[in-house]
Amino acid sequence: MASLLRLRRCLRRLPCPLPNPKFPPSISIQIRPIHRRVHIVVKKRWFSTKKSFESDTKAMFQRLTDALTPMKESNQGFEIQEGPGSLCITIGNPGSYMFNARPKQKDVQMFSPISGQMYTYRYDKGTSEWISVDDGHLMVELLTRELLGSCSGLPEF
Repeated sequence: MASLLRLRRCLRRLPCPLPNPKFPPSISIQIRPIHRRVHIVVKKRWFSTKKSFESDTKAMFQRLTDALTPMKESNQGFEIQEGPGSLCITIGNPGSYMFNARPKQKDVQMFSPISGQMYTYRYDKGTSEWISVDDGHLMVELLTRELLGSCSGLPEF
């Protein structure tokens, strides 16, 4: 009980506020017990700037295209179409994944035909991954999980 009180006091003294769960965290907090003491590590996350956002989205679209192109052979109706600031992946019967880059917000929106939801992602330069604004999941993980259930073959991420 005393250690929890100490932990609470330590968290109140952090130099930056704790992240709001509705938005991507700007800091990552790790709490590690070390020799009966609590050690708190605060890491700053670096998200895209307006200048680097365009190159980050182009790299993400290219990464998706490269990883999913081998799946065209084993899946009928599988198509990948890239447009200005958007990417459309048609997987046949369930429908199409739509990726739209939004430079003003510095995020990418993805519509999933399988879950029927619109997800919003921001690029984290520290991990080089696109992270969900809502719950912190990785875009690649969700896409892989959904494609495994509806297509044959594996994406090569």
